[in-house]
Amino acid sequence: MPIDYSIHKIFHYKHLDIKYKPVPLIELFTKVRKISDMLVDVAFFVYLIKDKEATDHLIELVKLAESLIAQANIHVALIVRNVKDAKNVVGVYEYSSAMEKIIDALLDIAYLGLTGHAPKEDIAQALLFLSEEVIVKIKANKNIALSVSEIHEKYPIDIVLQIHRGKPLVFPSEKISEKDILYIRGLKEHVNKFLIDNGYEGLKEPMLSEDLKGILLKIIFLRDAIKVLLDLSHYVLVTGNKEVGDEIDEIEMFIDEYHLELMEEIIKRPPTTHSITNLSLLVLISKLENIADASEEIALISLTDEEIRKIFNQIYESVGEKCMSLKVSKPISLKNISNEIRKYGSYIPAIKKGGEWIIQTKFVSKDLSLNEGDILLIVYPKEFEEEINSVIKSL
Repeated sequence: MPIDYSIHKIFHYKHLDIKYKPVPLIELFTKVRKISDMLVDVAFFVYLIKDKEATDHLIELVKLAESLIAQANIHVALIVRNVKDAKNVVGVYEYSSAMEKIIDALLDIAYLGLTGHAPKEDIAQALLFLSEEVIVKIKANKNIALSVSEIHEKYPIDIVLQIHRGKPLVFPSEKISEKDILYIRGLKEHVNKFLIDNGYEGLKEPMLSEDLKGILLKIIFLRDAIKVLLDLSHYVLVTGNKEVGDEIDEIEMFIDEYHLELMEEIIKRPPTTHSITNLSLLVLISKLENIADASEEIALISLTDEEIRKIFNQIYESVGEKCMSLKVSKPISLKNISNEIRKYGSYIPAIKKGGEWIIQTKFVSKDLSLNEGDILLIVYPKEFEEEINSVIKSL
């Protein structure tokens, strides 16, 4: 199928003209980490919806991320005076390389959707709305031209990205202006309520066969696992937490096996009669696995060099988030633990039950019975460390 040159040109833009600014590394990489989370959601949205405006937002985000990474590379190059200095900053270049691989894979996913290789519309809609956690793009109307805090008080949702006057805001402003573009993420029921309450069309439940639904849910699980892995890898990068690093290695190995089994299943039993859709899903799965590989590279950077770990720890110390690996000592309900720690802005992104990893995103809390020896990864704000430890001791 011929590729529209105008689409090709959007994704293959000229090399950025970087003008160096003496911005602290902490500011540069804090923004890069934030943007990486946005990119996964927006790239997946473009792939499924083929939205030209969302494509422009994606490219603007990518350019911003690449500019920040280039600024960081220039910054560390300027401080190298000898071999010891060079060794101490090599991790910054390794991080930049891994992030570029992630960005390239996400651009490939979006590009696939815009070049006539997107899944059929019904399959795309199902991939968008089958998940418990969904993302939607809206233009702010007079009902929500409020403050971000007012929206958060009424609805348990996240504003992933705000586009104000055509420019992406890495950290949404407190004030939302009418006609701002917002990408909203949250549990399906909460996002649906937000939409209907504020004059937007509600979400439509896709109608699918059980076999097709099963395949698509596996792809959604893979995407969510990638997002969790990317987030946890950044945590290991700044802390050098070997215990969590070992769990990341296991999760990545699990994803390796999972993506191959899923591709084999699609080849042996094509989920649709539409060959382009089947091809599209296979390429998507392959690109998601590429992101998993690059995410593990990020985690490995600080595990192999203590000096590098110290540097990244200083860079990210303002993020204010910590993670722990907890081995369950007695039978307990996952939902009970999640409800207790959620009071402190904490969540459980990954659970190892028996030999299987179970992934859940920020808003999702599965109802599982945990047994002795199961492992939980718990992410929490560092200002509530004492409260989280108290909850864990009381279990």
